[in-house]
Amino acid sequence: LRLAPDWFWNSPYLLWQIPPRLQRTFEDARLVIVKGDLNYRRVIGDALWSADTPFAEVVNYFPTPITTLRTLKSDAVVGLETGLAERLDAIDTTWRVNGQRGVAHCT
Repeated sequence: LRLAPDWFWNSPYLLWQIPPRLQRTFEDARLVIVKGDLNYRRVIGDALWSADTPFAEVVNYFPTPITTLRTLKSDAVVGLETGLAERLDAIDTTWRVNGQRGVAHCT
């Protein structure tokens, strides 16, 4: 396990805007773990993708395998099975933002 403290993690930038010097630190990694709602949104560009857009398709810019762990606290989400978002909408209109559900994605 290696931690990579850097000012970038507290900046407003999205992960695909990572500085080259920091990106190089991940190129030899076997896995990068990203945790939290804000960091997840930075990984997927904080965009309103279709919820069934494959996670791997969204993060294909990243140079190494990546895992994200997140409690849902905002609308942006990807990687759900087709139809799941609609089923959740029917039973709980706040499922994306109420902090009661989460996702874990791996490439």
